Amino acid sequence: MSDSGPGNQVGIRVKGDNNVLSNNYISVRKDLADNYWTKTIGVRSFGNDCLIIGNTISDGSDGIFIEDANSLVVSGNSIQNCGVVAIHLKDSSHVTVEDNTLVDSKWGVLSSNATSLAIRIRDMKRDGIELSNAASSSISGNSINNCGDPAISLHDPSNITVEKNTLLESRQGSIK
Repeated sequence: MSDSGPGNQVGIRVKGDNNVLSNNYISVRKDLADNYWTKTIGVRSFGNDCLIIGNTISDGSDGIFIEDANSLVVSGNSIQNCGVVAIHLKDSSHVTVEDNTLVDSKWGVLSSNATSLAIRIRDMKRDGIELSNAASSSISGNSINNCGDPAISLHDPSNITVEKNTLLESRQGSIK
């Protein structure tokens, strides 16, 4: 996916290793994503050994989009009102997602072709977790409430541990 197309908007875009993004307030235009099928992303990160911590991100299509990355930590962020996904992980490995608050996005955490993930979300309201083609990963200690989709959805998983989660009032079931 390119974020440089006409109309696409990214709050902070980082391509490189050993970066820290912390304590930022980022809001991108949700109307572009809703009305024009345009990608609007709060944080877009490519790279290794990075930290994304303590940020407040709202609106847009994606809150945080991580691609082709290794050894990242996404922690202590507050992400809300994203049209598609709060935290999107693609083609990445050794990513820890912990102690974030995610509210009112279609998906809280969406992952495709990722390995060695550790997902521990403090509080998710109306968001869920979906892993597709994931391996050697864990989903533990999450609190997920009021999802329109399954709270946790796994597609073609390999060596995934799901434990100690609190899943309440998901309309399509808790785990699919």
